[in-house]
Amino acid sequence: KCVARRARAERRTYVAPHSLRPYTAPNSVWSMKHAVAVLLVAHQCAAKATSSLYCACEWASNTAVETDSLHLAIIAGGQGPNCTNSSNGASGSTGVMLDTVNVYDTRRATWSLLHLPSGARSYLAAAAAGSRAYFAGGEVKTPDSKGSFDGVDIYDFTEKVWSTAKLSVPRKKLAAVSVANEILFAGGFDDATDTNFSTRVDIFDVRTEAWSTAEMTTPRMYFAAAAVDGVAVLGGGQFQLGKHPDTATFDMYDSASGAWSSGVLP
Repeated sequence: KCVARRARAERRTYVAPHSLRPYTAPNSVWSMKHAVAVLLVAHQCAAKATSSLYCACEWASNTAVETDSLHLAIIAGGQGPNCTNSSNGASGSTGVMLDTVNVYDTRRATWSLLHLPSGARSYLAAAAAGSRAYFAGGEVKTPDSKGSFDGVDIYDFTEKVWSTAKLSVPRKKLAAVSVANEILFAGGFDDATDTNFSTRVDIFDVRTEAWSTAEMTTPRMYFAAAAVDGVAVLGGGQFQLGKHPDTATFDMYDSASGAWSSGVLP
C-alpha cells in the first residue's frame, strides 16, 4: 500500500542524506525509485520516510548481502539528474554518472555510503556471496564518448576493504546472479565488437577465487537472471537491434555439474 500510494503521484521530492538538497524527480526517474521502494518497502513504510538514497538515480544496480551478522540492501552506480557526485564534483541537469554505493542496513534501519574504486558508471550488474558484494561492468563516460567497462569492484563488508578484478570482455547492460558458490556475469552489450550483443558469461568461484568463461546460446542484454537450488536461469532480453529485438530463449546453468542447457520460455 505504501508503494501504491507513492506511485499514484506524478512527481515526488526525494530527500537525500549527507546534507544534499531535495530533488524533485520527473517520471523517467520514478521507475528506479519505485524499484528501490519495493526492495525496501517494509522499512520505508515503518519509518514513513520518503527516501534516504544519496541521489535519485536510474540505470543503477541492486543486490543484497545476507549473513548471520549482515543484512544489507545495496543500490550502486547509475546516473542521477541534477546530482553532484561527491568524488568528482560533477553536476548538471542532464545527469552525471555515479560512483556511489548506497547501503541500507535492514536491522539497524540506517544508510551508509561507499564509492566504487574503479569510478562512476551506469548499466552495471551487481551480485553478492558471503560477506562480499560484486559490481561488474557498466557504461563509463568520457568528455567525448561513452563505452563499455570491464572492471569488477568487490567490497568485503566484514573486512571493510575493496579489491578489483576484470571481466574477460567489457560489457554494459549485463546481468549478474549468485548461484551456489559461484557468481555469473552474463551477456550485455560490448561497444568494441561488430555484433555488440554478447553471449559471454564470466564465472567467478568464490571459494577458489578463480575465473572461467562460458557462452550462452543467444546473445542478450536487458535480460533477467535468477537462481534456485544451484541452478541459474538467464532468460529473455534483447538480442539484436531493429524492429523486433526481443528473445524468448533462456540459458540454464547447473553449478554442481557445470552443465549448460537452453530452451524457449513458455
